[in-house]
Amino acid sequence: MITHTRLATAGVVGVVAIGAAVAPVASATTVSLFGPDTRFGSQGEVFVSGGDAKDHQINIVQKHGDDAFVITDSRRFGALDSGCGRITRHKVRCQTPAPTGAADVAIHGAAGDDRLRVDDTVEGFATIDGGDGADVIRVARAARGGGELQGGDGADRIIGGRGGESIGDGDGADLVRGRGGEEIVFVDLFSQDRGHNRIFTGAGADLILAKNGHRDEVLDCGGGRDEAGLDRIDPKPRSCEDLRRYRGTPRRGRQ
Repeated sequence: MITHTRLATAGVVGVVAIGAAVAPVASATTVSLFGPDTRFGSQGEVFVSGGDAKDHQINIVQKHGDDAFVITDSRRFGALDSGCGRITRHKVRCQTPAPTGAADVAIHGAAGDDRLRVDDTVEGFATIDGGDGADVIRVARAARGGGELQGGDGADRIIGGRGGESIGDGDGADLVRGRGGEEIVFVDLFSQDRGHNRIFTGAGADLILAKNGHRDEVLDCGGGRDEAGLDRIDPKPRSCEDLRRYRGTPRRGRQ
């Protein structure tokens, strides 16, 4: 039987975490460092913002010799925090703001068709928001810290790691693929688009929330004991052990 408490709790988390993207204000890629915050259990954060409507290719790698972070972008960097230094116009190095080195990382791609990636060397929690555009968001397979991934508007591809992520695909015909963590996937939960999403969560005890009033193409829970809440018009899901279909008809013109 499906765990309704888990469904309700996940919905609240989605409103707070997935739906709370912060709009960038800078005109070029910026990097900011934030120190530990004991109120939220944070060891510190490295925040990268694309800041304009151009396409970005942003990658974050953690160097474990001195726990520094190396950040690259296909676009030039603008303002940097005092703990960061330029290696080239497209590469910067930042000292970790965390006392243990396990700082969290965050990337905001803003508008444009971005490719945003967190390397498997990163130990902390990863938050990635693609913003508008057809984005590719990827957490490396071996990344352990988990994360919150948001596609935003546009036909996005979101690939999670093994640490377990909370994923919101946003507007557009999106592809979401999990790779072994315990994912919670919000399928068009806060958007008004036409569906046609393809969701593959992979191994792990996953939760797919696809009650959105329109028909999605593929809902595949993968291995593990999984839960899914979906519309009656959705196709038969694959490998979802605990299932609940909600009543309702698709919005006009959105089948």
